Amino acid sequence: MEQYAVLHIDKNKGGQVGLAKHIARETTPLNADPSRKHLNEIAIVGSMDQVADIEKRIKKGVTQKTAVRKDAVKAMQIMLTGSHEQMKHIVDSGQLKEWKSLNLSWLNETFGSENVVNVALHMDEETPHLHATVTPITNDGRLCAKEFMTKLKLKNYQTEYAKRLEKLGLMRGIEGSKAKHQDIQQYYKKLNFDLPRVNEEVKAKTEKVSELNRKIAGFKVKEGFKNITEGFSSVMGKKSEIEALNAKILELTEKNKEIVFKANKTSVLNGDLLMENTRLKNIKEDVIQTIQKDMLKRNLPYVYKLNTEGRIEYVPASEVKPKERPVDQIRSHDKDRDRGFGMSR
Repeated sequence: MEQYAVLHIDKNKGGQVGLAKHIARETTPLNADPSRKHLNEIAIVGSMDQVADIEKRIKKGVTQKTAVRKDAVKAMQIMLTGSHEQMKHIVDSGQLKEWKSLNLSWLNETFGSENVVNVALHMDEETPHLHATVTPITNDGRLCAKEFMTKLKLKNYQTEYAKRLEKLGLMRGIEGSKAKHQDIQQYYKKLNFDLPRVNEEVKAKTEKVSELNRKIAGFKVKEGFKNITEGFSSVMGKKSEIEALNAKILELTEKNKEIVFKANKTSVLNGDLLMENTRLKNIKEDVIQTIQKDMLKRNLPYVYKLNTEGRIEYVPASEVKPKERPVDQIRSHDKDRDRGFGMSR
């Protein structure tokens, strides 16, 4: 967002005393914050008596032969500031001293240091700003505000002032803009006139808002209580249904416990049966081996088998393990002898 240098220049025909008191903070405007009054810098240039500063300069500087008219513009009131956001940044970043110095140098170079009779800094309003009081005395000793405030010069003031403040982030406003500045005295006069009325309106609207808030709060409490009552009634109406569901849940829980118990018992029995089956199987195998061995010893004293060279030879049956050769394949010594197989003993 662009930040602008702001320069207001007004003629001060009359009412110098009232404006002087405002600038010196002998009277406090309604838009000022009293807690920030100590930050103001009054009479950076000149004295606390602005009117006296003006008269002193005119008495010394005006050398024209004709007397100064009573309705003559004896001073110009100049307010120097900038966009609120950038002025706040200038203050917060510690650049306020540099900003004041740039403003004073521009005033002195533009209007002549002898004509800048009073300067004050106001920090207690929303945006920091300088009030400068300048006497429009020409180089040849004439009091002539018109010569200082021609249309061309006023335009050049805006341009040159903005150039001086560019380094602090302030730029010139839109040239040829139709926006019009309000006279400083008119602004504060209107402010002092409007603020009491505005304050009354704000107070009345604030009270109205408070009343509405109280009504809303009461309505919310009533509605909340109503909802709670209806909710409780609804719950109580379903009490029997809830109790039936709880009883069913309890019944199912007990059945589940019984099923788990039976399942565990069945698992144990299955384990016992498996162990018994294994034990009986081992007994069966032992009996079979014992019978085989006994039959071999009693009925089949000799058997034949192939040796490592592929020859058949007879060996005592007691030396042959039953698992090495099935019983039905064993041939007795007598049968072998009858078939022509011989065996030396």
